[in-house]
Formats: sequence, structure tokens, C-alpha cells
Amino acid sequence: MTDSTRPAAPDLRRWPSDPAQFADTTLCPACFSRLLGVTCDVCGLRLDVAAATDLLAAGVRVRDAEADRQSIITRMRAEQAPPAVASVPSSAGAGSASSLGVPIAAPPP
Repeated sequence: MTDSTRPAAPDLRRWPSDPAQFADTTLCPACFSRLLGVTCDVCGLRLDVAAATDLLAAGVRVRDAEADRQSIITRMRAEQAPPAVASVPSSAGAGSASSLGVPIAAPPP
């Protein structure tokens, strides 16, 4: 009989919905399930080994790199945004000119 809680492919790559999860020590770094001990109950990854420290450091780098990436995207969008159009106050009386300063003809009598 097989354990149905373990994935069929233990090396299946997973990506978290939030990059902060790469550095969240309450989650399994492989399957992102909640950790209840040093061995993940879902995928079986043991975290009581020396390489776990390296894995956490790599996760922190990925999280930080994604934050940098998002900052670059935000900056690019700001640089590419169309310039705001300044409104030009009308010097003529209300109803005699359009918002573009073009005279509006009076309706026939």
C-alpha cells in the first residue's frame, strides 16, 4: 500500500504563490506545506541536514531577487507612463468655449 499524502514525483518542482514563502521557515522549502517537524509530512523532505542551511540561504536570495525584479518593473512602468495632461483654465465665460479653448457657436434663435 502506498502513502497517498506523498507526491508521486518527489522531485516535482513547485513555485510558491508568494516569493516570501521561499524564506518562510514554517513551510517546507520543497512543497510549501506547513511544517510540523524537521521532516515534511507531505513530501518527506528532511530538514535536519547541513544542506538545509544552504537551501534557506538560496531561498532568501530568490525572495530578494524577486523583490528587486518587481522594483525594476515598477520603475519601468513609471518611466513609460504617459505624461499627465495639465488642464488649461478657460479665460472666456462659461459656455462660450470648449475645454480645448475652441469657440462654440451659439444656437440659432
